Amino acid sequence: MGHTELSALVAIGETPGMTPGTLSNELLLSTGATTAVVDRLEKSGHVTRTRHPGDRRSLFLHLTAQGEDTTTILREAYQYVLSTTGTDETIAEALPQLDGIAAALDAAAREAAS
Repeated sequence: MGHTELSALVAIGETPGMTPGTLSNELLLSTGATTAVVDRLEKSGHVTRTRHPGDRRSLFLHLTAQGEDTTTILREAYQYVLSTTGTDETIAEALPQLDGIAAALDAAAREAAS
């Protein structure tokens, strides 16, 4: 499973029932790329698609038990890495730099997508 799939799992886990369009915006992917990611996650048993009861054109995305297990493992690994890379103080000092890097990457991705 790649970075994009893991990012999608985290996003869906944080917002159960999100639509593929919302996921596309969240991950800065085209609708076609988002469909391919969701297809892979569904095929691997991590995500389910359910139809909107009032609008058959709309879908909702939910994690399966396997998807929830994967995001739990991912969060635990992330917490472990943070806990072993320095003190709370050094991590707090690095956060503004990391936020700046993330903002620059987001801006570059948006520019490339438009």
